[in-house]
Parts: sequence; C-alpha cells; structure tokens
Amino acid sequence: MNKISQLVSILLFASLACMADDAGVAEVRLFEEEGNQYIVEVDVPPTLAYTISPPMLPPRCSMTGDPEVDEIGSMLVFRFRFTSADMPLRSGDELLLYWQRSGVIFTAYWLDGSSRRIFVDRELTGFRIPVSHLKDFIVTPRMLFRESMTDALRYLREFWMAFALLALAAGFLRSIRKTLRFLLAFSIGLAISMPASDLGIPPWSSGMIPLLVTLATLVILGHLSRKNEAEARLWPIAAILGIMLGLEYKGPVFDPPVNLTVEELITARFYYLFIVSVVFALATVLAYFLLELPGKWEAGKRFKKVALPVAGGLAFTMLLIYLPEENRSGGEGAAPAFSGFPGNPGSMSGPGNPPPVRLEHPIMGYLTLTPFEIRCEWLVRAADFHPPSGRDEEDEAIIPVENQAAFRQMLLEQFTASTRLRVDGRLLQPAKGRADFVRVGRYGVTTRMDAITEKLDEAVVGISLAYPLSEAPSEAVVQLTGIEDPFLPAPLTMTDPWGSESHLLSDGSTAAAWEKRMAGFRRPVIRAVEISSPRWPLVSMVLALLSLILAFALPGRSGTGKTGITILVTTAILLYPFVRFEVPGHPGLRPRSGESASLVLDQLLTNIYRAFDYQSDEAVYDRLSVSATGDQLSEIYLEHRSAMELEERGGARASVDQVEMDEVNNITRNKDVISLDASWVVSGSVSHFGHIHYRKNYYSASVQLKVIGEEWKISSLEVRQKERIL
Repeated sequence: MNKISQLVSILLFASLACMADDAGVAEVRLFEEEGNQYIVEVDVPPTLAYTISPPMLPPRCSMTGDPEVDEIGSMLVFRFRFTSADMPLRSGDELLLYWQRSGVIFTAYWLDGSSRRIFVDRELTGFRIPVSHLKDFIVTPRMLFRESMTDALRYLREFWMAFALLALAAGFLRSIRKTLRFLLAFSIGLAISMPASDLGIPPWSSGMIPLLVTLATLVILGHLSRKNEAEARLWPIAAILGIMLGLEYKGPVFDPPVNLTVEELITARFYYLFIVSVVFALATVLAYFLLELPGKWEAGKRFKKVALPVAGGLAFTMLLIYLPEENRSGGEGAAPAFSGFPGNPGSMSGPGNPPPVRLEHPIMGYLTLTPFEIRCEWLVRAADFHPPSGRDEEDEAIIPVENQAAFRQMLLEQFTASTRLRVDGRLLQPAKGRADFVRVGRYGVTTRMDAITEKLDEAVVGISLAYPLSEAPSEAVVQLTGIEDPFLPAPLTMTDPWGSESHLLSDGSTAAAWEKRMAGFRRPVIRAVEISSPRWPLVSMVLALLSLILAFALPGRSGTGKTGITILVTTAILLYPFVRFEVPGHPGLRPRSGESASLVLDQLLTNIYRAFDYQSDEAVYDRLSVSATGDQLSEIYLEHRSAMELEERGGARASVDQVEMDEVNNITRNKDVISLDASWVVSGSVSHFGHIHYRKNYYSASVQLKVIGEEWKISSLEVRQKERIL
C-alpha cells in the first residue's frame, strides 16, 4: 500500500511539473565511456516525450541497442547509446538533434575529467552540436595551414577579376626579367607584413584591397601606354600592395573562436601570403606568355594593339564596381545580435499569462547538488501555515501586504530549523536563506519583485537555503524534522549534474539520501597570467641584416651580389615564422597586438568569473586577487557578483559556463600598462526549484592591463554597456 501511495504521489507531482514548468529548453548530457562508447541523455516532461528522437550521428558512428527510457522524479530520461568505431569523437564531428524544442543546454563529460556546458538555439534543421564546442580546442600547424589556405583561396576567388587584371597588367612588361622582379617586389611586400605582428601593428580591415588593386592596375596600364616604360616606377606599386594585403589578414577564424598567439598568427599569415603569392605568380606568368606568344603572328600583333586599351577599360569598369562598396555602413560598435528562445522565462508578467498553478501538496522540496554548493528549496502552500489574513472588498480571503514580511520570516526560521542537511557525515548550517512569495506558472517559479496582496488559496512561498561546500560531495542526506503529519507526504526532487531523482518524505521516513561520486568535477583552477618572453626570429634578422650589407657593399651591376641578396632574403622569409628563440632577460611585455591582448584578457576574465564558483567572500577575494589589482577588487566583486544574479529567481546566482571574447580594439601602450576597449559575452546557468534557467550578458568596457611582477592583472575595468541578451 505504501508503494502504491508513493507511485500516486509521484505521478501527481510529475503531472504538476509538466503542466507548470516547461520553458521549451531540454537538459542534455553526453558521457564518454571506455572503448569509444558514448551516452546521450535528455530530460523531458512525460507530456513532451513525443518531441524526442534518437540523435543523428557522424557517419562513422552507430547506435548500440534501443533507446532507454526511465522515469526519474517528475521527468522522463531518454538514454541513447552509440559508438564511434575505432576513433573517438573529434573536433570536426557534429551531432544533430532533430527535436521539437526551443533550446537545449548541452553538457559533455569526458574521460579525462573535463566537462563543457553550452546553450544551443534551434535552427531550421534542429540543434547542431559541434564537438569542437564541447572540448578544449588546440590549434595545430596542420589546422593553421588548412584554414589559412582556405582563406587565401576564398579571398582570391571573391575578387578574382581585380587580381586577374593586375596579373594581366604585369604581363604587359614584355620582359620575363621585369615580370619576375615585379612578382618579387609583391612577395617581399607580403613578407614585410609578418614582422608587423612582432612590432605590435594590428591587422586592419578596411576592405579597400580590391579597390587599391584596381587603381594600381590603372596606374600600371597608364604608365605602359606611354613610350617611357621605366621599371623603377612600377615595382614600388607591387611592394605597397603586398604590404597592405598582408596587413589586412587577421588570421583564420575557428569555430569556436580561438585567440591565436603572436607566433600562431605569424605562421597563419605566412601560409596565407604564400598561397596568395603563388597563385598570383602563376596568373602573372600565364598572362605574360598569353600576351607574348601571339605576337609572333600578324593576328597576334593586332591583338596586342587592342589588348592594352581593353584591359584599361575593364579596370576602369571594375573601379566603378568596387568604389561604392567603400561607402556602405558597417554598423560597427553595435552589440552582437543574439536570439533567445520562445517562452523566455525572464518575462513572466503581463496580460495573457495563464493563471498560476496551484500546488497539489502543502510542501514540495528541491535539493540541487553541485561541487560548490548545495541548495535546498521548499515550495510552501501558504494557507496551510495559517498566515495573518483578511478579506478584500469581494470578501475573498487574502494575505495583506503589511502581514507578509513577518509571515515570510516566520516560515524562513521554521524551515531553517527543520531542514537538516548532512554531507559526507557532517551536519551543515545554511550560509544564507531567503523566503519570498512566488508565482508557480508554466514557465517555472518566479519571485514577486514587488509585494502584492496575495489570495490566500493561491499564495505560495518559496524558501531557499544555500549551503556552501569546501569540496565536491559524495553523499548527502536531507531530513525535514518537526513537520506535522497533515503536511506529508512531501515530494522531494534531487537534481545533480547527471539528472534528477524523486523521493517522497512521509511520516514514516522524513529523510532522503543521495550518493554519487562527482569524479568529473574539480574546483576551478585560477592561474596567474604570466608574462611570456617573446620568441624572436633571430636567424631571419641576421640574414636580413646581411642582405642589407651586401646591397650597400657590392656593385649595383653585380649579378652574383643580386643572386646572393635574393637567396638571403628568401631564406629569411621562409624561416621567419618557424625558427625563433627566446631572448634571455628580455622583459617580454605582451600583448603587443590585438590577438595577444584578447588572449590575455580572455584568460583574466575567465579567472574572474571562475572565482565566483567559490561561495565564501574570502575565497572569492582570494582568487580575484590573482587577476586584478587591489584597487579594482571591490568594484569587480560587487559588479560581477550581481551581474549573474536572477532576482526573478529569488536571487539565485548563475554559475558561469562560458566567457566569449567578442572584440578588442583601440589598444594603446604606456610602459607596463596596456589600455584597450573590449566586449565579451558571459553565459551562465542556475537550477531554481528543480528547473534550469539560462542567462547571457553582453559587456562592453574600457580595460587597463598592468604588469605586476611577472604577471598580468586588470588594473581598471569601466563597464560602458551591459545588456542582458538571454
């Protein structure tokens, strides 16, 4: 009989949760097991089970066995097992979830103990989950080469007409020697852009290269149309174009975004420029032979007479095509566009909302377990605890506003005393508690931001007790003591990172136990961002110096000298990205460019947000001091502690899942201080009364980075714009 009553209570509780608390977001988990075996789990209310189907896997992967379905607490848990053959999931793999949901919160747990949590919006084809977003992304030389080559070919394909006209113009030089020198000047110009990263010159992206290439083509064709064809007037054009084209390249864009180091950027730029140089050289040599070979026949001579003016006309036409592009507004400075999901739980009031859901039990409990904190929450039907009430004009029983504070305080004290939480054998006391009148609706439980007169038969009080942990728990027992029989049974849902399980507190057993090993969870490691000594291309610098000495020392007409200079310069260019040495004793002041500044700031901001995973003020301050100077500690603490608090969720603070740098610009350097403007997006999630709520904030700020000892710290952070985007 006891089992039957428990089952009935569970089903009642499940139906209530399904009706009251679905925001269209599914909680999904991926577990990696030995032997390239994987499990995908998803929690879904029973009424929405039809929205879930097996995931679509990468081609080499296959499902093993039939889907499993378990009833855990108020939810159904679908479990799909698959294998990836003889190779584990890689960064290029992708899972497709063709589910009728508005969003998914996807958490991956890997064998090495690491984990990653992301929020994914629905696309037309469903939810695309790139594995690269779920694991730490390491950039390899092969990836740099592949992406840089792809960028170069894409750029040349997009503006092929402009570069083809420039190659045609170089082909009119009539001399293979002059043509090759033109190409050499272009290649050296491209190579000169590589040291720009070492010197702190940031890439520029004006989009003017096609226009400048077309203008250069017109200048060359106009010069060649005259009798005087002095070569010295043409090679500087090629060199300048090469420099500007090289400086425009920002480096490959990976998904997810990766902040490249200076050395990685230089290597990527070398690959990019090498491909551009080779393709342009092939096009120029081809144009040269196409122009020279027909000249041996009479028809070819007539063709050459019209080829120059025709090329000039085409270049002028291209100039008119590219010119308007430069006048279009780029819309820079605006916050990035992010879309939320339908039924955003942040918006809970206003006409059109369904009436609140009435609790089926006097008390409902929720225990949320994380490696850093355990939060015990109770939903209490106010009428059962005899609040001071009155009557309104329509003679309905109400709880007046003036009586609510004392009633909430009474309930908070009662449940604080009645809730006994024992973790790993130790009895814990809550560090903080809160009681609020709440609204239970189909989007979840929200706190009344402003007190209103509560109807007695609808009033619900939400009580939250937070217990900070010094280490991840292995077992926990929660007991509700001193509660009289009329209030029981009380459903209790325990939620941990793997899912939920349901318990029933009754007069025979008012305690519920949880036991698991949070093996994949560790305290966030807060490491100082140390100054890295720059690695300089000493061999290339020596070779470049020798080529300059030869250029001034040897006679200008010496063929041997020119050959030697060409060999030295070519060798210096080829070795520049790859042969580098640290300079002992060099102060190593970094960052010197936008890429390294973004990398340093990303690490510092990640440290700051990870520090708030700790619960006590002392522990947070301790870890903040690793990444910020003393003057900024208090401001950063207050700003970022409140930034992820969800007041509509009873002040529950979301833990940060991801920090994404958006843009870093306006970099200035003064001795050991770097000033810059930056924008970034912070994503976090929190469990509130058994349901996950997600938040994204966009920030734009002026930041100062300062060298203290051998470490970078944030010495000033002035937030100019803060916007909640989810």
